[in-house]
Amino acid sequence: MSAIDFNKILMLFESGRLEVVDLWGGSDRAFRRIFLPEGSVILLFQRQTVELLRYFELLKSLSEQSIPVPKIFGIDAARRVMALEDAGDMSLYLWVNSTSDFSPYFEAVDILARIHELTAVRGASTQPFEFVDLINESHYFTRHFLVRLCEFSPDVLDYIEDEFYGIATEVADSPRGFMHRDYQSQNILIARGKIVVIDFQSARDGFRVYDLVSLLEDPYVSIPERMKFLLIRAYLDSSALAKDEKQRIIEVYPYAALQRLMQATAAYSYLSLEKGKRWFLKFLPVAVERIRFWLDETGRFPGLARVIDESAERIKKFRL
Repeated sequence: MSAIDFNKILMLFESGRLEVVDLWGGSDRAFRRIFLPEGSVILLFQRQTVELLRYFELLKSLSEQSIPVPKIFGIDAARRVMALEDAGDMSLYLWVNSTSDFSPYFEAVDILARIHELTAVRGASTQPFEFVDLINESHYFTRHFLVRLCEFSPDVLDYIEDEFYGIATEVADSPRGFMHRDYQSQNILIARGKIVVIDFQSARDGFRVYDLVSLLEDPYVSIPERMKFLLIRAYLDSSALAKDEKQRIIEVYPYAALQRLMQATAAYSYLSLEKGKRWFLKFLPVAVERIRFWLDETGRFPGLARVIDESAERIKKFRL
């Protein structure tokens, strides 16, 4: 679509003459699907103009570097709205759960390896993802999952904080790159047989292995262990990392899995109890089970293992 088309879209939208479906959005963003004779388009509304312009530059920069993101049809900064390609609703999550076909994951890890090699991405956050952010995630897990949802005493943190530092230290000592920050199955769409990646607004310099486990340890999808092994190999084969860096990815994978799964568990708890999105509760048992699995694999964190075992019992009250 041209800029003229974009202006016509806004005029028609504001006139109320188009069919509109509200889609899920973040706290300061709203997405609306509008239907035109030639197809549907997504309108992204952002409360802050500077954030809209930043995301516009980010998507443009990613597209210029051959990362498959939604096309931009136009932007109106005054109205704080941008028109994007409608990549549909078929997420990788829905695809696997409806077809049991994991083959798109191979394309997803290849794209991830390319994302990690990006440099000078306009519009991306200039604040790198660091050790302190990993610790903040662990505290987020304590606050929203252990204390708020499982009703542990707040002093449970005193019992396990040293182990949080042990996990974060391992993850922080791993290869860095340009990081998506939430590379999971609901942010990867399949449109016309090709992958389109969305939700890049938290992208920044960070830890490559964090993105990899975000995809492969995603509680939304149960990937067979043999398939995970093949996907890790495929990612490493696509990566430009040196041999010792690839080995470090393998070594730190269990710790990054623990880190990311704790973050996901905290997010499900927060969204369920604070935002009223209680359907996220159904993913908690899988996330807790996966945390326990990786605790057994590392064999290093007995305090956290005991807390997780107790958590598994406490979440049963929700009749998930």
